[in-house]
Amino acid sequence: MVARSIAISFFLLFGSSVLFLAKADRPSATDNSGELQEPAIKIAGETGIASIYGYEGDKLAGGDKAANGEQIRVTDMSAAHKTIAFGTRVRVTNLVNGLSAIVRINDRGPFIDGRIIDLTPTAAEALGFTVEGEGIAPVTLTVLAD
Repeated sequence: MVARSIAISFFLLFGSSVLFLAKADRPSATDNSGELQEPAIKIAGETGIASIYGYEGDKLAGGDKAANGEQIRVTDMSAAHKTIAFGTRVRVTNLVNGLSAIVRINDRGPFIDGRIIDLTPTAAEALGFTVEGEGIAPVTLTVLAD
């Protein structure tokens, strides 16, 4: 709990997001033919605070629509980001506990200063934080290749 408070304080004091362009230093993967493929990482390192979408009531049945026109479902592994293109897969890593999850961008936001991504409750739970807890966590985003 102390580590989470320190990490959140760090990000709130020293800036809400930073973008580091980094070359992927991972070994290349091979497909079934044995050919080398490009690493999955395009950019690494947007770092800041993740939050959980605020839902009023159950939006599983006929819920609100995301900015891309899809229905928002609290059980989806999806998220909102201000600039990343719709349909992009992003690895979100919780900097407090090291848990990570892959989400798909289908909405715009968050619209609260200091936050870089809004997650569905299911995605946030996969990262180890919930609405019942603090509802926010320091994270790093990694945009994945198509």
